[in-house]
Amino acid sequence: MRIAFDGGSFQQGILGGIHSVAVNFLNACRRLDPDFDVILVLDPRLGPVNPLAMAQLNWTPDTVSAPVGPAYGADAEGPLGSHNPAVRFFVDGKLFTPHATTGSVTYRGPRPEREFVILSRSTRPVDVDGTPDNRKLGIAITGMILSDGTKTRSIDYDDRRLHRGFDVVESSFRWTDGCAFVPVALFEDMGEEISLHLTYNAFNTYPLSPGRLLDGMKTLRREVEASRRSIVTDDLSAQLRDAGCEFYFANHFIPAHMPYQKRVAWAYDLIPVLFPQFFHPDARRNFDANIDVFRAADRVYTISHSTLDDLAETLNLDRDHLRYAGIAADVNISKREPAAVQKVLKTFGLKKSEYIIMVSTVEPRKNHLRLLEAYQALRKRVPNCPKLVMVGQMGWDFQEVLNYRDSHGLTNEAMILSNLSVDDLSCLYTGALFSVYPSVYEGFGLPVVESMACGTPVLTSNVSSMAEIAADAALTVDPYDVAAIAQGLFKMTTDAGLRTNLRIKGDKRCQDYTWDRTAQLILDDLESLAN
Repeated sequence: MRIAFDGGSFQQGILGGIHSVAVNFLNACRRLDPDFDVILVLDPRLGPVNPLAMAQLNWTPDTVSAPVGPAYGADAEGPLGSHNPAVRFFVDGKLFTPHATTGSVTYRGPRPEREFVILSRSTRPVDVDGTPDNRKLGIAITGMILSDGTKTRSIDYDDRRLHRGFDVVESSFRWTDGCAFVPVALFEDMGEEISLHLTYNAFNTYPLSPGRLLDGMKTLRREVEASRRSIVTDDLSAQLRDAGCEFYFANHFIPAHMPYQKRVAWAYDLIPVLFPQFFHPDARRNFDANIDVFRAADRVYTISHSTLDDLAETLNLDRDHLRYAGIAADVNISKREPAAVQKVLKTFGLKKSEYIIMVSTVEPRKNHLRLLEAYQALRKRVPNCPKLVMVGQMGWDFQEVLNYRDSHGLTNEAMILSNLSVDDLSCLYTGALFSVYPSVYEGFGLPVVESMACGTPVLTSNVSSMAEIAADAALTVDPYDVAAIAQGLFKMTTDAGLRTNLRIKGDKRCQDYTWDRTAQLILDDLESLAN
């Protein structure tokens, strides 16, 4: 069997859960059927293929590239815009809106002690003028001059210490992504009051507010984009047909409608529909394209029964077109030997069973803020309280989490680690006292089964798929109730018998989720659809 598969996850800089699903599913299909093959469909507007992403496949499939993803075309919601970047400074938890002139802005105020962030509007060129550049661009910095009245020095735009929120250096400037962190070490020898004069090229365009002119442009652009995409998609679909692909498998990033293939799709969740407050408008619009694919698909495979029910009840999709397939932890995430665990823990200054682990992108839906509040309560009840280790990338709207942690003296007790290898992550899971995952909603909740696969007892939420996946193999709590989370943390910290019982049940429960089982179910179903 040969299928065309949405390759958008192989073009991402951060390889998250959707990419993990793609890799493990495709590798399992190939393992079960050596004749199984795919052509990865790429969209050039998503950027180049990430070599690290492709290296995770057990073979090298063919690829084809065309601008067919409706979510990545010129934004039908507009990009008529302004050249005003609205530069602001976020310094030690306070927001400063300075007076600005075209191409320059100056901060005047206290020397930063914890953080100095350059905030601005941002946009992506692909959304503004169709340029095949999917980067999020804020302002193009040309230089910074720092002074305290007695000392003055320049901070060059290509200074190697500038990295978080800064793009690669270009010919005479350097883009920020709209949220760029200037290391506080650059301010250490300055006086109590400082100024930082920032110069930038003012040639970006930022979306305008809604209006009648913008509405007209939206309609025209939507019609032109749909017509163009239809021609390109028809041509690509014909190429895939000639290459022997009977199916196109959408996987979130490139939700295209291929006329010459049967259409199937992964459905992860309906979070942008059910919880729109957790997403920016552009993300919600992009998800609409996935909903269109679900409605037109010959089959939609869901990662949990919870997601299947949401599709049927919220979108009113016919259950006959839905199939529960399930997913599993990455095959490389597993319990590690004590020596390997000890080596990794030493690197991060941790000790076995003296920390609680949470693995998740830092974003509002994952519930870090309530967890920190509950953890603060735990520290008041438990002497020698274990540390809290939060593993994950900074997502969006994370500043409130960092502010709470730092303002409550938890900077050293609540660590944040990012960019870990699978081996290091497995060791951190294995060495933890227990894992906590209090998200308010998930389509599956991979950290629950990842923890179980590493022999780590789990505390998670009693809602959506997390209750389904956990069954009786985890302690569950109300994710909206800080007191309930705190009590759950207390039980897991103080009751060794509970942890042992959950560890045994978790080991058995995670065996219900395997990639071979998921892949075989889908392969069998594809065969039935083909016939």
